[in-house]
Amino acid sequence: MNIDDLKNIFEKEFRDYIVGIKLINNKNAEYDNFEFYNKELNEYLNYRNFKLYKHQVEALNLLYKNKNLIVTTPTASGKSHIFRLYIIDNILKYPNKTFLLIYPLRALLYDQYEKFEELIKDFENYTNKKLNIKMKFILGDLTYSEKEKIIKERPNLI
Repeated sequence: MNIDDLKNIFEKEFRDYIVGIKLINNKNAEYDNFEFYNKELNEYLNYRNFKLYKHQVEALNLLYKNKNLIVTTPTASGKSHIFRLYIIDNILKYPNKTFLLIYPLRALLYDQYEKFEELIKDFENYTNKKLNIKMKFILGDLTYSEKEKIIKERPNLI
């Protein structure tokens, strides 16, 4: 079955409910270059053949200018890579810096944590250096004193 067959089925089966169908052609990905503070991070990304999309580079340029931004792109378009790479690069330059990441769901938090850990470990293996990035969770079911203790520890990521 091709896209035209699928379109015909929808037009027949759901004609009373469909206002219109528009086929949008695929758009080729647009890549761009970015130089992070840390030379090893740049080398690692080259080694991994990791290319940044144009929207990622635009976002990184704004972050490095200390601008606030909201990135709204489809799922799996690299939004998380923007902040992960930015955070790693900044912690390498400023080891005592703390970043606050907010997630609406625990499942998403744990998924993002695992992916961040994988990236950090892979980078550590590549550079043969331990980053010692401290990550802590502040969840709704923690007591005030538990939350306060985490904040006083000054982890790199909360």
